Amino acid sequence: MTGFAHLHVHSYFSLLDGTVSPQALVERAKQLDMRYLALTDRNSLAGAVEFYKHAQNKGIHPIIGAEIDFNDMGPMVFLAMDADGYSNLSNLITVGNLRGGHLQFDLKLNDIFSRKRGLIAICGGQRGHLWQHIRKRDLKAAQQHTRKLKGVFGNQLYIAVQHFDESDRLYNLRLRDLAITMQVPLVATNDVFLCHAGDWETRRALRAIAQNTLIDRATGVGTPEQYLKSGKDILALLSYLPAAIS
Repeated sequence: MTGFAHLHVHSYFSLLDGTVSPQALVERAKQLDMRYLALTDRNSLAGAVEFYKHAQNKGIHPIIGAEIDFNDMGPMVFLAMDADGYSNLSNLITVGNLRGGHLQFDLKLNDIFSRKRGLIAICGGQRGHLWQHIRKRDLKAAQQHTRKLKGVFGNQLYIAVQHFDESDRLYNLRLRDLAITMQVPLVATNDVFLCHAGDWETRRALRAIAQNTLIDRATGVGTPEQYLKSGKDILALLSYLPAAIS
């Protein structure tokens, strides 16, 4: 499935969370015959240059991005469409780190109004506010959230759907209905932290270190399904959604 692109991917530059080097991600994407691959580390572009070089060497089109944490909107993924987008993304990350201080990140949606040019925005991931509204069946809040984001990003806004287990089917169908109502396109993502499913134990250990706790008590460890799957596998899991999904 050469047309599919992973657009929400973390390397080990998402410190104590991602498990994979940018080079390993690129090599795995090449094995899967993918033409495009994004790198979207959390509040960071530290791996962007390394990723870009490896991707170009392997004949893969690199998409530079980041997952940004907003205090008032939760995490969102941003992809740079051009030099302006990369510059604005760099600026957003700098502002968030300088304002937050050591090991903190402080950014609000208002910060993006003068820094949104050249950026594609993706909301709807399972750590985000939109997903929480959908999970609680608070459709009014979900519509208000989407309307607010659409007012900022216009046609550069996408809603992500992710399928890790069967309980996600219902939530994704609600997201589909929301996307139709709000006229926002859907995009399939896998929130990748692993190269292979077997790498999950490494991620659990990293999260435990980050939280100074035992592995069995670590939170935010995700699922073994968050690995770099083939596009065919991703779209097969989401076959109950419209065939036009990106």
